[in-house]
Parts: sequence; C-alpha cells; structure tokens
Amino acid sequence: MLIVLSMMLALLVAFGIARLRPSWSQCQKEVAIREPGSRVLGLPKDAADEAAACIDYAIISLIVYRSCYPHRVPRLIRASANELRRRGWHEWEYFVSRKKRKTDTAASRAISRTNLHVEVWSREDPPEVVVAFTGTYFVSLRDWLTNLRWFFPLRYLPGFKDQYMTVAETVGKKFIDEFKHLAGLQSRSYLNHARIIATGHSLGGGLAQHFAYSLPLDDSVPRVSHVYGFDPSPVTGFFSVAKATRERNAKHLKIDRIYERGEILAAARMILAILLRPSRTRPLIRELRFSLCDSINPITNHSVPTLVRGLRRLSRPVRRIRRPAVRELVH
Repeated sequence: MLIVLSMMLALLVAFGIARLRPSWSQCQKEVAIREPGSRVLGLPKDAADEAAACIDYAIISLIVYRSCYPHRVPRLIRASANELRRRGWHEWEYFVSRKKRKTDTAASRAISRTNLHVEVWSREDPPEVVVAFTGTYFVSLRDWLTNLRWFFPLRYLPGFKDQYMTVAETVGKKFIDEFKHLAGLQSRSYLNHARIIATGHSLGGGLAQHFAYSLPLDDSVPRVSHVYGFDPSPVTGFFSVAKATRERNAKHLKIDRIYERGEILAAARMILAILLRPSRTRPLIRELRFSLCDSINPITNHSVPTLVRGLRRLSRPVRRIRRPAVRELVH
C-alpha cells in the first residue's frame, strides 16, 4: 500500500512540475526536448528537422510489426515497406521474422520461443544498418512477462528466458556473424563504413537499447552509434549486461527517446527522469516529445501508426506556391 501511495504522490508531483513548464503549451508543429542531463523538457521549437531525422527509423519500427500478422499484413505496413525499398533500403533475409522462416536454425528457434520479432534493414547511401524490434503483441504472455521483468523476476529461474535475455545471448551474436559475412561480400562492401542503429516501438524501444548495450565486443564490427526508441519502455536491461561490455558499448552511444504527448508510458519515464537524472554522456540520452494528434486517450497516443503518420507529415517539405507579381497580373 505504501508503495502505491508513493507512486501516486510521485505522479502528482511530476504532473505539477510539467503543468508549470512552458513546454505545456506545445502545438502540433513543435517538439519539446529534454536535453542530456536535464530532468525537464525545454521550450517547444519547430519540429520539422527532428521529424525528418527520425522518420525512416519510425517507419522501420512500424514495418517490423508485420511479423505479428501471419495471414494478411495491413496495407499501411506494406506501403511503408515499399516506400523504403524505393529509397534504397532493403531487408536482411535471415532476420525477417515470419511464421515460416527460410532458415530453421537454433538461433531462429530461440528467437521464436520468446515471441521476439526482429528485422535488419540497410542502405548504401548513406551507409547504415538498422536493427528493429517489435513492441508488445497484446495477446502474448511472453511479451507481458518481458514488460514486467522489474516486478516478476522470472529471469532468475533455471531455463527461463525473456526477450531481453534472448537479445543479449542470441540476437547480438547472430548479428555479429551475419554482419561479418555480408561485409566480406563485394556487393555489400559499404557495410565496412556503415553506422549501426537500433530502433523499436514500445517494448521494442527498450529492446533496442538493450541490444546497443549488450552487443558482443568484436573489433571488426562497429558499435551501435544511435538508438531511436519510439514511445519506449522504461525497461532497458542496462544492469543486466556485464559492466565491461555495457561501458564500452555506451561510450559513444546516443539515444533518442521519441514519444507522443500523453501516451501511456510517458508518465513512467517522466517520473524516472525526475528521480534519476538522464545520462549526459556514455550514453548521451535525449527525450523528444511530439504533439501529433488531439486525442487524450493514452492507448491511442501510444500507437506507432499514429506516430509515423504525424512524423511523416511534419518531415515533408512545405510546398511553396509561387505567387505572380503585380505586373504579371496586370498583363
């Protein structure tokens, strides 16, 4: 009971602080940023540049959800995948999470056993590799056990593995192997100069951060340089990673936690930011709050399609219509 009352009090204090901040008056074309090391959001500013910087990763975080639709993938996801392919992105076949995998390996089975869905996309110009994770599939018990790992530490039971453990023990190792194999091909030589990015929505945002912290050390493979977490889980599994590994991986790491105003996990992250000052360096952590829709429903505001549509709208350049000069109108 005392814990519940303490959490309610912390939430009220956090809400009061937020209400008094200038960022409260944010409009739909603005973004409010909690800079590294700051406990509170700054003044709202124009959101176009920030939206343009993260839109591709938001789209990939949406596309990876296709694994949750074994029969018919929603049209928005199919259209988004085709859009990325036209812009030079392509999937790595091994990591495409489907009900029927093209390769039935031990790693594939381990990934499927925890209901983890992960895809890897890359492009040549600029050279980038993006590792993306899905969020919570509502009817998946495994997803919920992973979400609640702070409260139900089943990971300590013999033989039990949640998705964070699978990311560290299986996905990271297989990514290292696949990266080195592809980088040795002449057609993929650009990978030797690529930067690695991790992304995901909701639970997937937490898993993306864990992937960055836990990627096995290998001098021939670059470290994750940037994480884009969309409406991300506050659970990152940072202290579940061996100290030497996480410290080296976090040395030059940048993390952007991007979310829609009023989404269901925003309050939890706000309380944590007040209680524990966000890291200024190693890793450098920012939080970016958008206000893309008018809904006050925290579930609706947590929707990745809503976030993608809003970011896409903001990131598109404004089409300026040339107005004729007065003399042109006269003649």
